[in-house]
Amino acid sequence: MTAILLSWCLISTLVNRVVNTSGQYVTDLDNRGWIEDINHWFSTVNRLETALSWNPLDVDLLMRLARLYRWRAFDQRLSPKLARESHHLAIRYVKAACRRRPSSGLAWATLAVVKAAAGHIDQEMILALNRAMALGPWERQVQHQVVLAGIQTWNRLPTNTQHRMLEIVDRALKDSTLSRIVIETAIRHNWQAPLEPLLQNNQRLKRLFKSIDVEYKKEH
Repeated sequence: MTAILLSWCLISTLVNRVVNTSGQYVTDLDNRGWIEDINHWFSTVNRLETALSWNPLDVDLLMRLARLYRWRAFDQRLSPKLARESHHLAIRYVKAACRRRPSSGLAWATLAVVKAAAGHIDQEMILALNRAMALGPWERQVQHQVVLAGIQTWNRLPTNTQHRMLEIVDRALKDSTLSRIVIETAIRHNWQAPLEPLLQNNQRLKRLFKSIDVEYKKEH
């Protein structure tokens, strides 16, 4: 019994170490927006998958892997086959996380955004989006993922989901970082019409919109 407890403590310590060290790398990816060093990506994934083999029920490991494969799919967008494989793995990992932690708004939001990016705009994706908005409407990370998934799939969403989405977007616009993400995403996906009423009484956001719109038109 003592040996089993010691083994479990060692595994828990190693898993926690992998989760903690991979967290900063994922945050850096989110901030940078691309995979700068593919070898670093592979080594991080290998460590996470090894840790997951020790503890296959760890939700944090599942979520880390889902987010890493999501970035890999984006990095491989010029190779559809490889992108599909990465999207498939991202969806598989995040669905496992949703099963293990069904009360997590972030898990459901991540499932919605990964499925949207993969082009899987189905009832499961819409359900995930609705659950994310119900479980974590005030969570910054949830708002971020909901904005990305909801704007991208807007025309395929039921009316009630669209109304809830607008509430989330309105909250996200009050955050200085998320407001830029909302506006950039809206311009990229031609979502200016639903966004405009939310900017009506805010001159700062109107100026930000004009600035980002000018930048986008110069680049495209």
